[in-house]
Amino acid sequence: MVKSLKLINKNISFNGIDFSGFSSSNGWVGYFERKSGFSLELVEDAVRLFESYFNNDNDQVMIVSALSFDDESESDNIILEHYKRQVEEAKALKIFTAITPSFERYLYGEAPLPANSLSFYFCQSSFTLLSKLIMAHGGVIGDVCFYINITKNIAVYPHGDTGFGCIGMNNEKYAAVDFLNYCKKNVNFNVVIDI
Repeated sequence: MVKSLKLINKNISFNGIDFSGFSSSNGWVGYFERKSGFSLELVEDAVRLFESYFNNDNDQVMIVSALSFDDESESDNIILEHYKRQVEEAKALKIFTAITPSFERYLYGEAPLPANSLSFYFCQSSFTLLSKLIMAHGGVIGDVCFYINITKNIAVYPHGDTGFGCIGMNNEKYAAVDFLNYCKKNVNFNVVIDI
């Protein structure tokens, strides 16, 4: 009961996130990305950095996504085989939504993100699953996938350049800067902090 009351008493506003371009968000802090070409090992390294930093923060975490999936958009057999189980798991959890006309207009930059395309989860494992797929699998459609840590006031999102971007929520940027500084320990990634 105490946890739910804390969650209710902590306000998180999505007004600070620009869904048309995350780096244009008011609280955008920066990102990290791979230094060299794509590899499955770098995807795992990026996710390990995320998991090791946030490993004790499973309370007061929300995952927000608006993603769809196209089985025909990935042709690399290595990727298809490597992520087969993760794709099946995401489909079983109904994480991917059908492409509606309004969501398709958003994808083409013709309209804002429709609220009815958003899904909410309260399990960090859903985020790590989606992060791997967004970074590696061409079948994922869309890029709205946020790990929102309510306690730390941070929104973290995976991106296709094998890494994560960070937005400080509620005008607080400390956790985002701290996470990106933490990621500097892996020499395979470039870290950009822009505050």
